[in-house]
Amino acid sequence: MKWLANVFKRDGAKTELEDMVRVYHPTTKTITEMPASQLTPNMIQAQVEGLDGIHWINVGELRMGERQAEYFSEEVRDYFREIKSKLDEVYPLSLEEWEDGFLRDAHPEQEIAVWLRVADVYNRFASERNLSLEQKKEYFRVLGACMNSSRERVLQLYSPQLISKAEAEKVIEAYYGEK
Repeated sequence: MKWLANVFKRDGAKTELEDMVRVYHPTTKTITEMPASQLTPNMIQAQVEGLDGIHWINVGELRMGERQAEYFSEEVRDYFREIKSKLDEVYPLSLEEWEDGFLRDAHPEQEIAVWLRVADVYNRFASERNLSLEQKKEYFRVLGACMNSSRERVLQLYSPQLISKAEAEKVIEAYYGEK
């Protein structure tokens, strides 16, 4: 039956269906579909309130939400200090900025846990090697892709240039707890 598919195939068209993903546009509150191959590093996966399933969102379309609480306890702020101390060279935010961001999150406990994981994995890889700041930033970008997508999509969204693909895979494995 392959010959039949070729009869109806347009020039350059694929005979197999391409993997499609749903994209949510917060500004227009619409959903579109696009080929997964067109996802870019500035897109994240998210569960959108009121919608079923996971959608991709361009971070440029996101706006800061309202604060969900006024402040965190000093015990929780210690987590911000830990995150800041481990990531400050590649993601310099003040403690107030970290707290403000988490206060605006619908599920701050989960988000703090994710950032602690990123900080731990980053610290493990960045502190073990003699790396330039740009290489350290590359490790962080790989972890950012891990935070914002499924394991299968990480290297599709971000292709490292200053560290090897094998090194990126090690970081991905560590983030997802595979080793």
